[in-house]
Amino acid sequence: MVAKETGWSKEEIIYNTSFAALQLMIADAPKTSYSKKGKEEFESDEDLANWLGAE
Repeated sequence: MVAKETGWSKEEIIYNTSFAALQLMIADAPKTSYSKKGKEEFESDEDLANWLGAE
């Protein structure tokens, strides 16, 4: 995650960044919540096809 967000190589992270700094970077990273709110359920395959816009 840190390498992807900063553009640093793994070697730069391992040899040039303290463990405490890495912990702070990870703690400050944006959080993602995957809730099941708004989950759609379909009674038939036709309902699903209509929802997807299939003709």
